[in-house]
Amino acid sequence: MGNTNYMKKFLQAKWADCDTDGQLKINNRARSIQMAFSDGTGDPLVACNGFGADIIQFEGKKGVNTHTHVGDHILFVLSGTGIVEYFDEKHALRPGMCYFVPGDAPHAIRAHTNLVLIAVGNQHRPLESEDRLKIIN
Repeated sequence: MGNTNYMKKFLQAKWADCDTDGQLKINNRARSIQMAFSDGTGDPLVACNGFGADIIQFEGKKGVNTHTHVGDHILFVLSGTGIVEYFDEKHALRPGMCYFVPGDAPHAIRAHTNLVLIAVGNQHRPLESEDRLKIIN
């Protein structure tokens, strides 16, 4: 038998609207929370038992310097373009792509245009938490 210790409340979050044709409309605006040690802003989506997801926005030409995390995460690019620097290699960020980033791997994000991502990860920390990430000098 599997784990039967379930939450009583089903978690959900709205992160986009749809047009009349059912196509997603991604809002590229700044979000409500300034991320610690980053040019990014974000809104929390869901979090439970150390696992969570946030929507994050970087304005064009902004980003977050080389850093590591306590937990691993997957980045889903919703709109905009940029790069993720992973062990000094640059990889294009573009809509429709997802990227797995181990928490202990040094990486950075640079937006070319307004960039909107969903970050999903384990050992999740709130956006504004100073222990969400550690900048590598």
